[in-house]
Amino acid sequence: EVLFLAAEATPYVKVGGLGDVAGALPEALRARGLDVRLMMPRYYTVDPHKYKLEKVLDNFPVTMDWHHEECQLLVEPERKTYFVENDYFFGSRAEAYGYRDDAERFVLFARAALDSCRRMGWYPDVIHSHDWHSAAAVRIHWAAPERAALVLRFTISLTKGM
Repeated sequence: EVLFLAAEATPYVKVGGLGDVAGALPEALRARGLDVRLMMPRYYTVDPHKYKLEKVLDNFPVTMDWHHEECQLLVEPERKTYFVENDYFFGSRAEAYGYRDDAERFVLFARAALDSCRRMGWYPDVIHSHDWHSAAAVRIHWAAPERAALVLRFTISLTKGM
């Protein structure tokens, strides 16, 4: 059981190469018989009607440093793609990146993603975080007392300009 965490994935949102990889790799692994689920934020541009998204978790609190944020979890069952929904940080924004609070947005995504797995009772063997947007999930998961995943993988897709 593998959980992919990414800020973008085709066909939903594509800004660069990450979108291609995060969209294609889970499909390729599923074709080989693996239980792979992709999780990403649901931005304003991801139309829940077009993708026939279904609500999995409704209004669960995610603890941030000094406040709580309410999140929902939606799924497109056909592709096993899950979407973390939060009106302020994701739902009201048309673009995936480029906001002053991007660090806080993606920490919320990481926390909500891991918490939603626990709430669903699904504990992946592998958590594969793609790029800095989901990097916090590796640290948050490692600090968790139950640490269910046996493998944590962090992939950086773009190193130009680093």
